[in-house]
Amino acid sequence: MFCKKCGAELDRSASFCPYCGEKVTVEEERVEVNLGYDAPKSNKTCTKALVGFIVAMAGIIIAAIPCGIVGLVFSIMGKKEVEAKGLKGRGLAIAGIVVAILDIAFGVISIIMTLALAEAYLSMFSYF
Repeated sequence: MFCKKCGAELDRSASFCPYCGEKVTVEEERVEVNLGYDAPKSNKTCTKALVGFIVAMAGIIIAAIPCGIVGLVFSIMGKKEVEAKGLKGRGLAIAGIVVAILDIAFGVISIIMTLALAEAYLSMFSYF
C-alpha cells in the first residue's frame, strides 16, 4: 500500500503516512479473473454471428452447400467483429462455423453418393 500524496510505502495498518502526515484511506483491491476470453463490453449481440448461425442451420435442414458457404463467411466475420468490438455472440459465431463446415461436408458427401448411385444405375442398362 502506498501514500496517495507522497508515494511512500505504507504499512497496511497505518492510519496516517509517517512521512507526510496524510490520512490513509483504505480502498478495496479489485481482483480480475480471466476465464480465457474477455467478457463482452456491450450487451448487443453481433448480427453477423446470428445471421451466420441461422443460414448455416438452414443449410443443414435443406442440405444446401451455398447456405453452408454463406453461413461460414458470416460466422467468421461475426467472430472477428465480436473480438474487435467486444460484442456478445462469440459462442454463436463458433457454432455457426461448426454447423457451416458440417453443412458443406454433408453436401459434398451427398453429391458424391448421388453421382455414384447414378453411375451404378446407368451401368445396369449398358451392355457394352
